[in-house]
Amino acid sequence: MCKTARSAEWQKSHSEYENKKSAQWRKDNPEKMALSSRNSILKKKYGITQSEYLEILVAQNYVCAVCKRDEVRDAALAVDHCHVTGKIRGLLCTKCNTAIGLLDDSPGLAVVLLDYMKKHRQLQFSFPGKTL
Repeated sequence: MCKTARSAEWQKSHSEYENKKSAQWRKDNPEKMALSSRNSILKKKYGITQSEYLEILVAQNYVCAVCKRDEVRDAALAVDHCHVTGKIRGLLCTKCNTAIGLLDDSPGLAVVLLDYMKKHRQLQFSFPGKTL
């Protein structure tokens, strides 16, 4: 029997034990598990490590790159990236990251929306019994 076949056979016969052992480790080490999981996600989705994420966070003074609000404790800032090139632009709060997504990453649409908001900040529309 080759080494690969023996390994597969051992894993099959010991899988229940190994699953219980892994589950217990995860239960006993929630901080390590969270860090490991976060690091895996950052590496897989954005090609960066937790350390590199922290470098960006420090460079941004722990605030959202757009609105400059403080990072909410227990909630990491989102990694904003160009969906075409994959290049990381910065770290954003949920509101700013969602806004960019809703604008389809379109600077042109953002400018049109800004112009619309400026225009209507000065105007008020009146309807019978209601002012908007």
